[in-house]
Amino acid sequence: MWLKQDDAIHPIISGNKWRKLAPTLDQYLTSQQKLPQQIISFGGGYSNHLHALGYICKIFNIEFHAFIRGNYAQRLTPCLADLHEWGTTFHWLTKIQYKQRHQLPYLSALQSEYPQALIIPEGGSNEHAPIGVAQCIQEIVTQLKQVSHNIKGTIKPILLQRHVIVTPVATAATLAGLIYGIAEQKESCPHLNIDILGIAVLKGHPKEALDYLESLTNTHLSQLIATQHLDKSCIPNWTINHAYHAGGYAKTTPELLEFCTKINASKNKLEPTYSGKVAFAIKQLIENQVLLNYDNIIMLHTGGLQGLRKS
Repeated sequence: MWLKQDDAIHPIISGNKWRKLAPTLDQYLTSQQKLPQQIISFGGGYSNHLHALGYICKIFNIEFHAFIRGNYAQRLTPCLADLHEWGTTFHWLTKIQYKQRHQLPYLSALQSEYPQALIIPEGGSNEHAPIGVAQCIQEIVTQLKQVSHNIKGTIKPILLQRHVIVTPVATAATLAGLIYGIAEQKESCPHLNIDILGIAVLKGHPKEALDYLESLTNTHLSQLIATQHLDKSCIPNWTINHAYHAGGYAKTTPELLEFCTKINASKNKLEPTYSGKVAFAIKQLIENQVLLNYDNIIMLHTGGLQGLRKS
Protein backbone atom coordinates (compact mmCIF):
# COMPACT_ATOMS: atom_id res chain seq x y z
CA MET A 1 0.00 0.00 0.00
CA TRP A 2 1.27 3.46 -0.96
CA LEU A 3 0.28 6.90 0.24
CA LYS A 4 0.17 9.78 -2.24
CA GLN A 5 0.69 12.73 0.12
CA ASP A 6 -0.99 15.66 -1.56
CA ASP A 7 -1.32 17.07 1.96
CA ALA A 8 2.39 17.89 1.69
CA ILE A 9 2.06 20.17 -1.36
CA HIS A 10 1.87 23.33 0.77
CA PRO A 11 1.36 23.91 4.51
CA ILE A 12 -1.89 25.87 3.91
CA ILE A 13 -2.95 25.48 0.26
CA SER A 14 -2.68 21.71 0.34
CA GLY A 15 -3.98 18.71 -1.52
CA ASN A 16 -6.84 18.90 -3.96
CA LYS A 17 -7.46 22.54 -2.99
CA TRP A 18 -4.20 23.55 -4.68
CA ARG A 19 -4.98 21.37 -7.67
CA LYS A 20 -8.56 22.64 -8.08
CA LEU A 21 -7.91 26.34 -7.49
CA ALA A 22 -4.74 26.71 -9.58
CA PRO A 23 -6.36 26.11 -13.00
CA THR A 24 -9.35 28.29 -12.08
CA LEU A 25 -7.15 31.28 -11.27
CA ASP A 26 -4.86 30.55 -14.21
CA GLN A 27 -7.83 30.53 -16.59
CA TYR A 28 -9.06 33.86 -15.21
CA LEU A 29 -5.58 35.37 -15.48
CA THR A 30 -5.24 34.16 -19.07
CA SER A 31 -8.62 35.53 -20.17
CA GLN A 32 -8.57 38.81 -18.22
CA GLN A 33 -4.82 39.47 -18.16
CA LYS A 34 -5.09 40.18 -14.43
CA LEU A 35 -6.21 38.57 -11.18
CA PRO A 36 -9.76 39.31 -9.94
CA GLN A 37 -10.37 42.27 -7.65
CA GLN A 38 -12.75 40.18 -5.55
CA ILE A 39 -13.43 36.49 -5.03
CA ILE A 40 -16.62 34.98 -3.62
CA SER A 41 -17.00 31.41 -2.46
CA PHE A 42 -18.97 29.16 -0.11
CA GLY A 43 -18.32 26.69 2.70
CA GLY A 44 -18.77 25.70 6.32
CA GLY A 45 -16.99 26.71 9.48
CA TYR A 46 -14.22 24.15 8.98
CA SER A 47 -13.93 24.47 5.20
CA ASN A 48 -10.52 23.44 3.84
CA HIS A 49 -11.47 25.13 0.59
CA LEU A 50 -12.23 28.51 2.16
CA HIS A 51 -9.10 28.32 4.29
CA ALA A 52 -6.89 27.70 1.24
CA LEU A 53 -8.67 30.30 -0.89
CA GLY A 54 -8.58 32.90 1.87
CA TYR A 55 -4.82 32.50 2.14
CA ILE A 56 -4.43 32.90 -1.61
CA CYS A 57 -6.48 36.11 -1.48
CA LYS A 58 -4.30 37.40 1.35
CA ILE A 59 -1.10 36.69 -0.59
CA PHE A 60 -2.36 38.38 -3.77
CA ASN A 61 -4.26 41.19 -2.02
CA ILE A 62 -7.65 40.09 -3.39
CA GLU A 63 -10.82 41.06 -1.50
CA PHE A 64 -12.39 37.81 -0.30
CA HIS A 65 -16.05 37.30 0.58
CA ALA A 66 -16.81 33.98 2.28
CA PHE A 67 -20.47 32.92 2.39
CA ILE A 68 -20.67 30.62 5.40
CA ARG A 69 -23.23 27.94 6.22
CA GLY A 70 -24.34 28.88 9.75
CA ASN A 71 -23.48 31.81 12.00
CA TYR A 72 -20.17 31.62 13.86
CA ALA A 73 -19.96 35.35 14.60
CA GLN A 74 -19.87 34.85 18.37
CA ARG A 75 -17.39 31.99 18.28
CA LEU A 76 -15.14 31.70 15.25
CA THR A 77 -13.69 28.30 14.49
CA PRO A 78 -9.88 28.15 14.11
CA CYS A 79 -10.41 28.10 10.34
CA LEU A 80 -12.60 31.21 10.42
CA ALA A 81 -10.26 32.94 12.87
CA ASP A 82 -7.47 32.58 10.33
CA LEU A 83 -9.71 33.95 7.60
CA HIS A 84 -10.67 36.92 9.78
CA GLU A 85 -7.00 37.65 10.42
CA TRP A 86 -6.38 37.51 6.66
CA GLY A 87 -9.05 40.16 6.01
CA THR A 88 -11.96 38.00 4.85
CA THR A 89 -15.49 39.45 4.87
CA PHE A 90 -18.00 36.94 6.26
CA HIS A 91 -21.61 36.53 5.15
CA TRP A 92 -23.56 34.24 7.49
CA LEU A 93 -26.23 32.15 5.75
CA THR A 94 -29.10 30.07 7.08
CA LYS A 95 -29.50 26.51 5.80
CA ILE A 96 -32.28 27.68 3.47
CA GLN A 97 -30.14 30.50 2.09
CA TYR A 98 -27.14 28.22 1.70
CA LYS A 99 -29.14 25.80 -0.44
CA GLN A 100 -29.31 28.50 -3.12
CA ARG A 101 -25.54 28.46 -3.67
CA HIS A 102 -25.82 26.49 -6.94
CA GLN A 103 -28.96 28.19 -8.27
CA LEU A 104 -28.49 30.46 -11.28
CA PRO A 105 -30.91 33.23 -10.17
CA TYR A 106 -29.10 33.51 -6.82
CA LEU A 107 -25.66 33.49 -8.45
CA SER A 108 -26.75 36.05 -11.06
CA ALA A 109 -28.01 38.38 -8.34
CA LEU A 110 -24.75 37.90 -6.44
CA GLN A 111 -22.74 38.68 -9.57
CA SER A 112 -24.78 41.85 -10.11
CA GLU A 113 -24.09 42.92 -6.53
CA TYR A 114 -20.37 42.20 -6.95
CA PRO A 115 -19.66 42.82 -10.67
CA GLN A 116 -15.87 42.67 -10.21
CA ALA A 117 -15.95 39.34 -8.40
CA LEU A 118 -14.94 35.87 -9.53
CA ILE A 119 -17.46 33.44 -8.01
CA ILE A 120 -15.92 30.04 -7.21
CA PRO A 121 -18.28 27.19 -6.26
CA GLU A 122 -18.18 25.39 -2.93
CA GLY A 123 -15.08 23.22 -2.71
CA GLY A 124 -13.60 24.88 -5.79
CA SER A 125 -15.45 22.34 -7.92
CA ASN A 126 -15.99 23.97 -11.31
CA GLU A 127 -15.22 22.91 -14.88
CA HIS A 128 -11.51 23.70 -14.45
CA ALA A 129 -10.98 21.72 -11.23
CA PRO A 130 -10.70 18.19 -12.71
CA ILE A 131 -8.00 19.35 -15.11
CA GLY A 132 -5.82 20.43 -12.20
CA VAL A 133 -6.49 17.20 -10.31
CA ALA A 134 -5.48 15.19 -13.38
CA GLN A 135 -1.87 16.34 -12.89
CA CYS A 136 -1.79 14.09 -9.82
CA ILE A 137 -2.02 11.04 -12.09
CA GLN A 138 0.92 12.21 -14.17
CA GLU A 139 2.96 12.39 -10.96
CA ILE A 140 1.81 8.94 -9.84
CA VAL A 141 2.67 7.35 -13.19
CA THR A 142 6.11 8.99 -13.11
CA GLN A 143 6.66 7.56 -9.63
CA LEU A 144 5.42 4.12 -10.69
CA LYS A 145 7.97 4.07 -13.48
CA GLN A 146 10.71 4.49 -10.89
CA VAL A 147 9.66 1.46 -8.89
CA SER A 148 9.47 -2.27 -9.48
CA HIS A 149 7.96 -4.89 -7.20
CA ASN A 150 8.73 -8.55 -6.66
CA ILE A 151 5.45 -10.42 -7.05
CA LYS A 152 5.51 -14.07 -5.98
CA GLY A 153 9.18 -14.39 -6.83
CA THR A 154 9.01 -12.78 -10.28
CA ILE A 155 9.77 -9.25 -11.32
CA LYS A 156 6.80 -7.69 -13.03
CA PRO A 157 7.07 -4.22 -14.62
CA ILE A 158 5.29 -1.82 -12.31
CA LEU A 159 3.07 -0.33 -15.01
CA LEU A 160 1.76 -3.80 -15.87
CA GLN A 161 0.68 -4.44 -12.31
CA ARG A 162 -2.89 -3.80 -11.27
CA HIS A 163 -3.36 -0.71 -9.15
CA VAL A 164 -6.30 0.94 -7.44
CA ILE A 165 -6.33 4.56 -6.31
CA VAL A 166 -8.62 5.19 -3.36
CA THR A 167 -9.89 8.72 -2.85
CA PRO A 168 -12.56 10.55 -0.83
CA VAL A 169 -15.61 11.77 -2.75
CA ALA A 170 -17.70 14.80 -1.79
CA THR A 171 -18.28 17.04 -4.82
CA ALA A 172 -16.91 14.42 -7.26
CA ALA A 173 -14.54 16.89 -8.97
CA THR A 174 -11.45 15.12 -7.59
CA LEU A 175 -12.76 11.72 -8.67
CA ALA A 176 -13.56 13.03 -12.16
CA GLY A 177 -10.10 14.58 -12.38
CA LEU A 178 -8.43 11.29 -11.49
CA ILE A 179 -10.50 9.46 -14.10
CA TYR A 180 -9.58 12.08 -16.68
CA GLY A 181 -5.90 11.91 -15.70
CA ILE A 182 -5.76 8.14 -16.15
CA ALA A 183 -7.55 8.38 -19.50
CA GLU A 184 -4.95 10.92 -20.64
CA GLN A 185 -2.08 8.65 -19.60
CA LYS A 186 -3.64 5.58 -21.26
CA GLU A 187 -3.56 7.33 -24.64
CA SER A 188 0.25 7.06 -24.58
CA CYS A 189 0.46 4.05 -22.25
CA PRO A 190 -2.46 1.75 -23.20
CA HIS A 191 -1.34 -1.07 -20.87
CA LEU A 192 -1.67 1.17 -17.80
CA ASN A 193 -3.89 -0.73 -15.37
CA ILE A 194 -5.29 1.62 -12.73
CA ASP A 195 -8.81 1.51 -11.32
CA ILE A 196 -10.30 4.13 -9.03
CA LEU A 197 -12.32 3.51 -5.88
CA GLY A 198 -14.09 6.52 -4.44
CA ILE A 199 -15.16 6.53 -0.80
CA ALA A 200 -18.26 8.66 -0.25
CA VAL A 201 -17.65 10.90 2.77
CA LEU A 202 -21.19 12.25 2.93
CA LYS A 203 -24.69 10.86 2.95
CA GLY A 204 -27.17 11.99 0.35
CA HIS A 205 -30.37 13.81 1.27
CA PRO A 206 -33.34 11.42 1.48
CA LYS A 207 -34.86 13.15 -1.56
CA GLU A 208 -31.70 12.64 -3.64
CA ALA A 209 -31.12 9.62 -5.81
CA LEU A 210 -28.96 6.89 -4.31
CA ASP A 211 -26.45 7.34 -7.14
CA TYR A 212 -26.20 11.13 -6.78
CA LEU A 213 -22.39 11.08 -6.52
CA GLU A 214 -22.13 8.85 -9.55
CA SER A 215 -24.37 11.31 -11.42
CA LEU A 216 -22.16 14.23 -10.35
CA THR A 217 -19.09 12.36 -11.55
CA ASN A 218 -20.67 11.62 -14.91
CA THR A 219 -21.65 15.29 -15.27
CA HIS A 220 -18.02 16.31 -14.78
CA LEU A 221 -16.89 13.62 -17.24
CA SER A 222 -19.41 14.76 -19.86
CA GLN A 223 -17.95 18.26 -19.65
CA LEU A 224 -14.43 16.88 -20.03
CA ILE A 225 -15.43 14.76 -23.02
CA ALA A 226 -16.92 17.86 -24.67
CA THR A 227 -14.18 20.38 -23.83
CA GLN A 228 -11.01 18.28 -23.59
CA HIS A 229 -11.88 15.71 -26.29
CA LEU A 230 -11.56 12.88 -23.79
CA ASP A 231 -11.38 9.46 -25.43
CA LYS A 232 -14.18 7.42 -23.87
CA SER A 233 -12.36 4.17 -24.59
CA CYS A 234 -9.54 5.22 -22.24
CA ILE A 235 -11.80 5.83 -19.25
CA PRO A 236 -10.72 3.47 -16.42
CA ASN A 237 -12.95 1.36 -14.22
CA TRP A 238 -14.29 3.43 -11.33
CA THR A 239 -16.77 2.87 -8.53
CA ILE A 240 -17.96 4.67 -5.40
CA ASN A 241 -18.40 2.88 -2.08
CA HIS A 242 -21.14 4.47 0.05
CA ALA A 243 -20.62 2.35 3.18
CA TYR A 244 -18.08 4.50 5.05
CA HIS A 245 -19.62 7.98 5.41
CA ALA A 246 -20.16 7.32 9.14
CA GLY A 247 -23.63 8.81 9.04
CA GLY A 248 -22.97 11.86 6.88
CA TYR A 249 -20.61 14.73 6.15
CA ALA A 250 -18.33 15.49 9.14
CA LYS A 251 -20.06 12.71 11.09
CA THR A 252 -17.94 10.18 12.94
CA THR A 253 -18.13 6.95 14.88
CA PRO A 254 -16.11 5.89 17.94
CA GLU A 255 -14.30 3.34 15.78
CA LEU A 256 -13.36 5.97 13.18
CA LEU A 257 -12.12 8.42 15.82
CA GLU A 258 -10.06 5.73 17.55
CA PHE A 259 -8.53 4.71 14.22
CA CYS A 260 -7.57 8.31 13.34
CA THR A 261 -6.14 8.87 16.82
CA LYS A 262 -3.85 5.85 16.44
CA ILE A 263 -2.67 6.97 13.00
CA ASN A 264 -2.10 10.52 14.21
CA ALA A 265 0.29 9.26 16.86
CA SER A 266 2.69 8.63 13.97
CA LYS A 267 4.09 11.18 11.51
CA ASN A 268 1.04 10.87 9.22
CA LYS A 269 -2.05 12.93 10.00
CA LEU A 270 -5.65 12.04 9.20
CA GLU A 271 -8.82 13.95 9.93
CA PRO A 272 -12.10 12.02 10.26
CA THR A 273 -13.95 13.98 7.55
CA TYR A 274 -12.08 12.96 4.41
CA SER A 275 -8.80 11.04 4.48
CA GLY A 276 -9.58 9.34 7.78
CA LYS A 277 -12.70 7.77 6.29
CA VAL A 278 -10.69 6.63 3.26
CA ALA A 279 -7.95 5.00 5.35
CA PHE A 280 -10.53 3.35 7.61
CA ALA A 281 -12.37 2.01 4.55
CA ILE A 282 -9.15 0.62 3.06
CA LYS A 283 -8.35 -1.15 6.34
CA GLN A 284 -11.75 -2.85 6.44
CA LEU A 285 -11.77 -3.69 2.74
CA ILE A 286 -8.36 -5.35 3.10
CA GLU A 287 -9.54 -7.28 6.15
CA ASN A 288 -12.61 -8.42 4.21
CA GLN A 289 -10.40 -9.45 1.26
CA VAL A 290 -12.23 -7.13 -1.14
CA LEU A 291 -9.06 -5.74 -2.73
CA LEU A 292 -7.23 -9.00 -3.44
CA ASN A 293 -7.32 -8.41 -7.20
CA TYR A 294 -4.85 -5.53 -6.89
CA ASP A 295 -1.07 -5.64 -6.63
CA ASN A 296 -0.93 -2.14 -5.18
CA ILE A 297 -3.32 0.11 -3.28
CA ILE A 298 -2.62 3.84 -3.61
CA MET A 299 -4.39 6.04 -1.08
CA LEU A 300 -4.69 9.66 -2.13
CA HIS A 301 -4.41 11.96 0.88
CA THR A 302 -6.27 14.99 -0.45
CA GLY A 303 -4.95 17.32 2.28
CA GLY A 304 -6.89 19.78 4.36
CA LEU A 305 -6.70 19.16 8.08
CA GLN A 306 -9.09 21.83 9.35
CA GLY A 307 -11.29 19.12 10.83
CA LEU A 308 -8.52 18.33 13.34
CA ARG A 309 -8.41 21.86 14.75
CA LYS A 310 -10.45 22.37 17.93
CA SER A 311 -12.63 25.40 18.55
